[in-house]
Amino acid sequence: MDNQSLKSKESNVGLVKKVFEYTSYFFGAAFLCGFLVWNVYLYGLGFKEDDILQIRFIFTGICFLIISTPVIVLSVYINKKINPKNIFWKFFRDYVCVLLIVIYLISYISFLFARIPIALGGGRPRGLAIITDTTNLDFLSKFGIPKGESSETQTANICIAYENEKIIVILLGDRVMQIKKEGFLGFVSLPGDSVSLNRECSQVANFWIKRSFMFEFMTDQKIKDKILSEESLNDNDVCSG
Repeated sequence: MDNQSLKSKESNVGLVKKVFEYTSYFFGAAFLCGFLVWNVYLYGLGFKEDDILQIRFIFTGICFLIISTPVIVLSVYINKKINPKNIFWKFFRDYVCVLLIVIYLISYISFLFARIPIALGGGRPRGLAIITDTTNLDFLSKFGIPKGESSETQTANICIAYENEKIIVILLGDRVMQIKKEGFLGFVSLPGDSVSLNRECSQVANFWIKRSFMFEFMTDQKIKDKILSEESLNDNDVCSG
């Protein structure tokens, strides 16, 4: 093997290593961002996630990084342009950067995350009905989750904000509740009505998140009245529970 072929082979190996290295960094950053987004989102609803390793974190992180690309580019540009020599000003610059990142993260979760479908890396709740037995239906009815019409084995449509192998987080008009998944047989979806159901669930999620992070004043008054009205708590739509 001549020197040119050897150099070409070494160059290809080096390129593969760099691609693998940058890919690892990207997916690592995506996982970290997704983990933060989901945990801040659940914290805003009053809960936390104990299961750290989840594939959804990667998809959520990728979505977050793509949407945040202009912010990231602007931050890097400003960081390069503003390079103070004084230690105090460096600390102040870093403090401001961290503060802006936190504000941006909370704003992303409060205004955008619950509007993006889960399949695209978002956290939009799903409008579904739970299939279970009569004992669990009676238990759920005590918390304002009525039975489905003409059914003794499923609930009315409710907003499922989050689920894993153990728990389900449900959004209601007057509360957010977490229940254990054991005892439930499955879910019922209405494909024809899924768009309107999911849109209403997204509004409920945004309402609770904004209230948690003190952005409630930015909620449309009509939507707020609908979610909190007594009528919506007694019918069978997804805002009722």
